[in-house]
Amino acid sequence: MGFAPGKAPYPATGVSLEANGPKLISGDEYCARVRALSDTGPHGRVYGDFTYLGNNGDGFMFTGYATGGIGTPSIAASDYKLPTGTSAQTSTPLFTWNAIPGAASYWVIVARDPSFTTLIDYGFTQIPAYAPRITYSDETHDTNYYWAVLPSCVRKGDACVPGDPHAVFNPSFNKRSTPPTLLAPASGPGATTFHWTPVVGARYYTLQVSADPTFAPASLLDNVNTDSTAYTSNSTYPPDSLLYWRVRASDEDGIGLTWSSTGTFTHSLPAPVLFSTNPTIGEQIPVWLWHIVPGAVAYDLHVVLPDSSTKDIKGLPSPAFVAGLIAGNGFFTWSVRGEFPNAGGLTPGPYSQSQVFTKTLTPPVGLRAIKGSRSLVFAWAAKTAARKYRFQIARNQDFSKRVESTDTESNIYAPLMNQGDYFKGGKFYWRVAGIDDYGNVGKFSKTLVIHLPRRAH
Repeated sequence: MGFAPGKAPYPATGVSLEANGPKLISGDEYCARVRALSDTGPHGRVYGDFTYLGNNGDGFMFTGYATGGIGTPSIAASDYKLPTGTSAQTSTPLFTWNAIPGAASYWVIVARDPSFTTLIDYGFTQIPAYAPRITYSDETHDTNYYWAVLPSCVRKGDACVPGDPHAVFNPSFNKRSTPPTLLAPASGPGATTFHWTPVVGARYYTLQVSADPTFAPASLLDNVNTDSTAYTSNSTYPPDSLLYWRVRASDEDGIGLTWSSTGTFTHSLPAPVLFSTNPTIGEQIPVWLWHIVPGAVAYDLHVVLPDSSTKDIKGLPSPAFVAGLIAGNGFFTWSVRGEFPNAGGLTPGPYSQSQVFTKTLTPPVGLRAIKGSRSLVFAWAAKTAARKYRFQIARNQDFSKRVESTDTESNIYAPLMNQGDYFKGGKFYWRVAGIDDYGNVGKFSKTLVIHLPRRAH
């Protein structure tokens, strides 16, 4: 606080001049208070409570500004207080120096280089201290900020002042805020949630995930901003690949601070879990079910058929499948995997554990033969899974000498008695098997025996 500045002694190229506010009056008492800006909400800025400064909050008496003197004041290297040295500043520093005899005001110039060609701040004050109104961005280990104080013998700073920051001592300092500490993720399946520690003064955080430890722009899989210290990614990362991630805070003005150390993790896509209640054997076409996989937009089914051939069905939209056809009886071994979206299309996850469904067509039951004086009828109980039936009758038990083998859609069959060996009479063996809608022949029933009388021609 103090007098408005006059003409700046050094060109303020690329920066705005930061000057003190209203002038304090010598002999008056003042109170000072400060509060933190914690956030910016939908209704404006959010502040913390005030803290009152000076004499336990009772204020202070202002005794007046320096009156200045004659001739250009001289500042020595020993007059600079803070910041100096090799220890990095974790926040934008307060600049302090000794009060210079004969000085009534001071210009403070901060640059990124010792030649003061790239200025980042330019301040004016009537006291031997300067608090920047902006945030200084973080520097690397190999770069520094440089600052110089140009004292003036008048309160407006436009007389008897060195015109070149090189004319005075230029201390340097490094500014690196404390970066976030990475907490998670660990390797594992499913959606990836990242956690890190908070940073004082952070307005938001930038999270980057990359397949490259250098975080080249083309390799970034995620580059997002979040107000929280956690983020659950909606991206699908390459499965079973080593990935890299880092976080940095940005302040209220959007100035990016120091990146965290680089973390690594291996992302695994989740495999579907099949319902334990899925049918394992039966005559009817089953419904195969599995639990929804978070993040999957489609599913692929893989089936090994009874003849060892395979069948793949891709892009199933829901966690269920009903076949239009199951050709053949025997073992059907099936598994399923999820398909996950990524920038280039879909990435398949791992297959689930397999389940086996045994397709059967059980033998007909209730077999009986109805003999009349001039007729013969074979009958059995109807089967819902059978479209037709195969009836066989033979002279021997292994059916190598078949008298007849015929397919019928009815569960009753009446042979023509005047054909074949029927008229010869004697001992016959007979059996029946079901045939499903797709021509698959099921197991034959038990073999029954019938004795027929010999008939005259």
